[in-house]
Amino acid sequence: MEEDRLKDIFNEYEPDLTSRMAFMERLERNLNAVEIIHQENARATKRNRIAVILASIAGFLAGFLFSFALPYICNMISALEDSIPMNSMLDNLNVIFEFQSVLAWIIIGAVSVFTSIGTYNMVLNYRPLTSGRREG
Repeated sequence: MEEDRLKDIFNEYEPDLTSRMAFMERLERNLNAVEIIHQENARATKRNRIAVILASIAGFLAGFLFSFALPYICNMISALEDSIPMNSMLDNLNVIFEFQSVLAWIIIGAVSVFTSIGTYNMVLNYRPLTSGRREG
């Protein structure tokens, strides 16, 4: 009984056979779509590489330049420490101020990281102006 139903289903199935030209046109269209996607992926990969390179250069330069400002940053931290009155609620911050150089390097690192992230986002979002008129 089960076999007869399966045989009937297969006997009734008549796939629509298209012409060879229609098949080739559809295949060509699909291959073109795949090629367009491949080219777009290649462009995105290239843009990501450039963004990473420029972001790392910008972060390195920001860290390098801010490291020259290390004495000034330490002076600003000690001035901030001196401005806190004794026996205040902020007296517990004195522990943090004992590590001025570490705090200064943390600030320099944060500036470098934010510079790198900002540069990466700017490069990814950069779109050059086209000379032609936009449609739409």
